[in-house]
Amino acid sequence: MKKRYITNAVHETVPIWLQQLIWYLWDGMETSKKSHLQTFLLSGSDGKQRIEHAQEQPPYRQMVETAVDEAPVCGKVLLIEESDRTTMLFVSERTN
Repeated sequence: MKKRYITNAVHETVPIWLQQLIWYLWDGMETSKKSHLQTFLLSGSDGKQRIEHAQEQPPYRQMVETAVDEAPVCGKVLLIEESDRTTMLFVSERTN
């Protein structure tokens, strides 16, 4: 199993339960092939957190919504898979 990392910004902004849900959605993808780049659009309102998970090729899309007691997290999170690790970061942190 590859090592998994998160950036400090994700650690400070995204609650641990939501980080774990993102990893769970990635692990449970039902597709013929996982792209090295996964996107998770986080949004919500009215006590609900929405997670829209997608990859471009091959096309994949899944939406999950769950009730939350706290304010929902909004932003775009990426999972980037490399040969030795997978990193969770905000799209604003991507350098290339």
